[in-house]
Amino acid sequence: MRSVSVGLFASLFLAVGIQGAVAQTEGGPRVVPTFGQVTLTPHFGTEVPLAGLMTKSGRARVSPFEPFSGIVFDNPGFVDVKSMKFRDLYGAPLEVGIGVAYGVSGNGEVFGNIRYMHAAGQKTTVGSISVTGSVGGVGYLGGAALIATPDNFSAGSAEIGYRHFLATGGPLLPYVAGMAGVTRTGAIDAQIFVDGGANGELKGGRVKIYDGTIAATSGLQLGVTYVLSPQSSVGIETGIRYDAKLKGDDTMLGLGDGGLARINNTGSRWSAPMRLTARLAF
Repeated sequence: MRSVSVGLFASLFLAVGIQGAVAQTEGGPRVVPTFGQVTLTPHFGTEVPLAGLMTKSGRARVSPFEPFSGIVFDNPGFVDVKSMKFRDLYGAPLEVGIGVAYGVSGNGEVFGNIRYMHAAGQKTTVGSISVTGSVGGVGYLGGAALIATPDNFSAGSAEIGYRHFLATGGPLLPYVAGMAGVTRTGAIDAQIFVDGGANGELKGGRVKIYDGTIAATSGLQLGVTYVLSPQSSVGIETGIRYDAKLKGDDTMLGLGDGGLARINNTGSRWSAPMRLTARLAF
């Protein structure tokens, strides 16, 4: 899926560049805003996580023979979970998107975007178990590291906004933009493992962390586009983006005294998009 998306967008960017080379001397619509003009604006790139937690820290006291994600405790003890950032649990995201802009003046346009972001979950130590227990019939003594692999992070967004260009008298045109919209993030579960020492890594069950969530998103963008022809340009873009928190699923986190039920009362993120952009005027 990721390779197909990158291939499609790379082909589109190449087509924009070819059109620019062919149409350098042709007339027609301008790639810079013109009242009533429609412009297609694809992009692809990544997001750099800046702030926000995917899980908070928490501790739950467990009773003998109380199961948690396939782990059976033989004695009373504790399960501790650390606070985890996005970069602790996921690899570098891939983002692709496309938008349509409508010129409202000689230097401004309104736009609507749709975008898709995907990041692969990574296995990591998320806490510890301070209790003797067993996983799948194999026992461990005195405590062990708690390891988890979260589901891949997938989110789709729909946004509207305004983009303002700053005239320079040359082919490089900087701009600023603001946008707001909604993001639909898929449900996130985690596969649990326990470090069983001499027994190796013991596989537990799966724990629900977040339900599928529709939440608000907003952001500011800074970019520059290089005009190839009256019909096309390419550029780069960055900025800052906020995604509101996710909806926690406590179905399996009410362990013991319920101390883990708070770990998913978060999920909001601040990030910096890093994108290659294109513009194709009609």
